[in-house]
Amino acid sequence: MATVRRRYDGVGWEAPRVLDALDTSPDVYIDQLQQIRMRTWHRGHVVMAGDAGWCVTPMGGGGASLALTAGYVLAAQLSDSTQAQEAALSAYEAWMRPLVDDVQDLPRGLKALAYPQSRPALAFRGLLNRVLMSRPLRPVAMKLTQVAETDRTLPILLDH
Repeated sequence: MATVRRRYDGVGWEAPRVLDALDTSPDVYIDQLQQIRMRTWHRGHVVMAGDAGWCVTPMGGGGASLALTAGYVLAAQLSDSTQAQEAALSAYEAWMRPLVDDVQDLPRGLKALAYPQSRPALAFRGLLNRVLMSRPLRPVAMKLTQVAETDRTLPILLDH
């Protein structure tokens, strides 16, 4: 909490009251903005999916969709009794990896835009949000923030 107090020391308004409350609260949790990148998502019988295996972007968006897709792809690969478990897990990873890799790299400047460090930068972000979410630009903004897309067919989930 000392780091938070130093960071917000002297900003005025309600900051001292909030900082004092944070110091005495029994359930405050602060963490760093992190992103998971693993060389492989499986070892033995343990398989990672979703934010446990990758965090597509620490800015949020798309993680749940990719996790649901990963669950289906994993089940489909494991349902194929013609391939060994290791082959099924490798097939799962081979199918999912391009989707995750495609969205895991953040565009330059996105972190600074998402987490502005000054009042002018915060004002700029607010203005940019209003412009991008305006009716004429909304379709462009939706395309820019699309998380993952593929034209590959999902593997077949076999019924046994």
